[in-house]
Amino acid sequence: MRYFITLLLAINLFAQDENVEVQEEEIKEVVNKLLSGVTNYDVNLLKQAFHPDAKLFYVDMQNNLKQLTQSEWYSRIKRPSSLSNRKNEIVTIDITGKAAMVKTRSVFSKFEFVHYLSLMKTYGQWLIVNKIFYRIHKE
Repeated sequence: MRYFITLLLAINLFAQDENVEVQEEEIKEVVNKLLSGVTNYDVNLLKQAFHPDAKLFYVDMQNNLKQLTQSEWYSRIKRPSSLSNRKNEIVTIDITGKAAMVKTRSVFSKFEFVHYLSLMKTYGQWLIVNKIFYRIHKE
């Protein structure tokens, strides 16, 4: 009987670990759509990563909290710029049930953006529901 209970516990722990790995891969796929969309000015790819009601917040140069609608943000993304040389990375992923938090960095020569993304899984799909970002200037 002890062997059977130990076996069930081991199977359950393995299934949970595998589920976390699957969830993490699904989240990475969504976040990479964001990073690739921004890098390649691909608004259609960005729309695949964001829930239609997602919010985007940042602090401007005067330390005021600002919010962008998705359409405002997409219009900024669609404009090609000289900032194409960047390095993107996913720093951390934290998952609890159907909620997740992801930290990413986009590093440029003179500054970097740090993004904190809130994701929710609805109808079997992970989507970004909130994005805050901060620009760090390098000296």
